[in-house]
Amino acid sequence: MRLVSASVYEEKLACCSLSVSGTTIGVIYAVMDPSGFELFTKDHTGVLASIAGFTAVALEHARYVTWLEGENLRLNEVINVEHGMIGESLR
Repeated sequence: MRLVSASVYEEKLACCSLSVSGTTIGVIYAVMDPSGFELFTKDHTGVLASIAGFTAVALEHARYVTWLEGENLRLNEVINVEHGMIGESLR
């Protein structure tokens, strides 16, 4: 995981990419209330970048688990249909 940084636009909107292994898989952003007086600071963007890093890894793992489950189903279907190697019998 590489260090990411958040980009701030007009001190009211901060964006940070969700990147894993050099691939961007999404974007996370935060918006300050337009009528408020608070602006994004370096501390805010640091927290947002940290959240983006952890979120990207969690999202990538969730996608991988989903892929593994699908691959497991596909392989079980191949074994059952083509070879009939899985069955039920008495001990």
